[in-house]
Amino acid sequence: MSKLLIHRALVETSNTLLSYSVAPDSLPSGAVGMLAFGAMNNGTDNVVFSRANNDSITITLPSNLTTALSAVGYRSLDPSTWSINPLAGSPGSFIVRPLPASVTLKAGEGLAVQLTQIQVDGTQGSTCQVEIDESIGDDYGSIELPVEITGPQLEISALASPATVTLGQPSTISFTATGGSRVELQPGGQTQTCTGPVYQGYFKVVPQPPSTVYTLTVYDDQGHSASQTVAVNVGRVSVLSFGPANLDVGFFDTVKLSWTSQYASAASLTPQTISAVPVNGSRNVQPGDLAPDNASEITFTLTLQGYGGPVQQQLLVRLQPMEILYFAVPPTGGFPVFNVRNGRGTVMQNTSPLPPAPPVIYQLVATGPGGPQTRYIGPGPWLECQYFIADRQIVSSGDKVTFNWQTLNATSATLNGQSVSLVLEGSTGTGNTQVTVNQTSNYVLVVSDAQGNTQSNQITITVM
Repeated sequence: MSKLLIHRALVETSNTLLSYSVAPDSLPSGAVGMLAFGAMNNGTDNVVFSRANNDSITITLPSNLTTALSAVGYRSLDPSTWSINPLAGSPGSFIVRPLPASVTLKAGEGLAVQLTQIQVDGTQGSTCQVEIDESIGDDYGSIELPVEITGPQLEISALASPATVTLGQPSTISFTATGGSRVELQPGGQTQTCTGPVYQGYFKVVPQPPSTVYTLTVYDDQGHSASQTVAVNVGRVSVLSFGPANLDVGFFDTVKLSWTSQYASAASLTPQTISAVPVNGSRNVQPGDLAPDNASEITFTLTLQGYGGPVQQQLLVRLQPMEILYFAVPPTGGFPVFNVRNGRGTVMQNTSPLPPAPPVIYQLVATGPGGPQTRYIGPGPWLECQYFIADRQIVSSGDKVTFNWQTLNATSATLNGQSVSLVLEGSTGTGNTQVTVNQTSNYVLVVSDAQGNTQSNQITITVM
């Protein structure tokens, strides 16, 4: 049998076979407390508990200690030998019995139980009497153990919100102090005066990276104190998202880039005319305008500032290839007409205002993804589609459209992949064909020279 000694509130009386004690002998008002009860054989004779005789010890809490008697918890500190259970029909009373058929407490041996979750709501400064009733064999005894209800227990609890902040940003430490006259925060030295037995307040703090541990201490007028520590972290800056990914866009397209970050104090997006952007947000960009000339892709870089920064993440945007759809001089003469897809074109004229004037040569320089590309119209060794025209470009379904063309240095031609006529007179070639148009379609004339070079012009016929 284990030996038990509880020193506080020890009561010995000839009215009971055992000596009883309670610890602690005081509980603070408003607290949820616990009381431990001990029973000790301080005599010279054995004390025998018999289950057959219903030997027991009953502990009864008074209502002036707690009105929530039915909420009190209980447990045995030697559950293999002693049981403790509520006494039926008597809230706040608990009966302790032996589990074996009999238990002998020799001199110096004892038992102990605990009552927990005691909601102390009695009057501060009063003394409550806990009744102990003993029934062992033919012996009956009863004593009362005093428990004082003291002032509120000096304590403090605190919580930081948010617990992790961006570099240089504040956090709020909220606290509840009980039984104190003032609260002090370290580091920082901020103080607040408590205006009641239970005081709630807060401190604003700006932690230093990577983390600052703050200590909040509550003091009473007698110089007693209680403390709690709260850690406030500085978050490392990171990119959570940056997209959309796998962009494949046209040269003149506008796309929306979006991003989210964590613990960033500032952000920038390049290339951009105005690089500063929100730490979480989006921006419409025109990759074709921002990319270097003739680049087939552009990389946008998001840069975040903050603790652990700068942090960068890149986003690749591919530009669809530039293509010359059309470059020709109308048969009636005039300045060349051109159409460049996913790029820009500039036509220059090479001629002299003074006689004898050289032949007029038009040069198209197309810039864009995959460029530059250059085409000529005029005398020279280059392959040309000098014109490619349709007698009309807006028709009804089933109408016939006639195409005509003229080339330089070409040896063959196809229209939408089908071979068409090319009548050669020296280096010049001409041809025509008629087609039935049933739906809006693109018609592409491709001319080839003897070296395998190709050049194309494209016309769209629209069916209304």
